[in-house]
Amino acid sequence: MNLPKNEARLEYSPKTTPHNRSMLAFAIAVPIGVLGGLIGLGGAEFRLPVLAGPLKYSAPRAVPLNLAISLVTLAVSLVIRGRTLSFAPLSPYVPAIGSLIAGAVITAIETVAPMGVGSAIGAIMGGLLVGITPAPVLKIGLGAILIFSAIRTFRHAK
Repeated sequence: MNLPKNEARLEYSPKTTPHNRSMLAFAIAVPIGVLGGLIGLGGAEFRLPVLAGPLKYSAPRAVPLNLAISLVTLAVSLVIRGRTLSFAPLSPYVPAIGSLIAGAVITAIETVAPMGVGSAIGAIMGGLLVGITPAPVLKIGLGAILIFSAIRTFRHAK
């Protein structure tokens, strides 16, 4: 695999094997999916700091990975909500969507697959919890998480 010059190869130590990284990605993705489901988003705003932080991807690599994971989450949402939606407006875009998914997923399957599945599971759980969670709790929680994520992102950028 050819990486851009600014993209360092990930060095795997016994603690950061591809299998361990996949397990970590899945474990982190479920709560992110729950948060995303609670607020009605896919969770991308929470995943990016995780990809750049604990999973140790550089920013140029983390952004497309985040998009690929979002595509997996959106695909699951389309299947689940497909009973109430018409897919006709999407048909002209199927080749482009397929190419984006295939290209992004193939580049880092050990992260995209488990994080995509974990995000989808978490999003379903969050969607179920949103009906019993008071709106003020959601607003305060979302604000706190976004502020925390922004602080972590800016600290990591230094």
